[in-house]
Amino acid sequence: MGYAGVVYWWNRFVEFDRKPIDKELLRGFVLEFSEQLTLLSPLDDERFELNGYTVIRNSDVRRWRSVGEDSFCIRALRLKGVRPVRRRGLSLASWPGLLKSANDLFPLITVSRERIDKNACQIGRILSMNRVSFQLEEIDTDASWNGHRRYKFSDVTRVAFGGGYVEAMARVAAG
Repeated sequence: MGYAGVVYWWNRFVEFDRKPIDKELLRGFVLEFSEQLTLLSPLDDERFELNGYTVIRNSDVRRWRSVGEDSFCIRALRLKGVRPVRRRGLSLASWPGLLKSANDLFPLITVSRERIDKNACQIGRILSMNRVSFQLEEIDTDASWNGHRRYKFSDVTRVAFGGGYVEAMARVAAG
């Protein structure tokens, strides 16, 4: 993807093409990046609001493009007063570092393994990690704890946290 010299797109609105693992463009403000991972505040296209945080694997990005300041999207966000908020304390060094730091900062995290199943994600809390995998205590769509499973870091393609759905789920689960 060529990350040399892209410091200019911190806080820039960017569209990421991740086909074939995601047929839709991923759009949002780039907040931080490392050689392996990029943190962004994704756009909710229906409400024209930012919805939590998403981290993607740079190696999955086919193409990206910075959206111009004069585009409809940027003008609409500006008029609504929508601005990205950078979250401190997240590690983008690797999936293990990110999962640990996100687990410490947010009540629930969403893990996607889009190369295995494009239509599924797992939501929960990290229980343990080793060198190659992590154990996730999972929560179901009714906000009930549903046991735990182990997943390989190498299968993870996207991690999200702080969005409206998972924040509501965490509140319901807490009772």
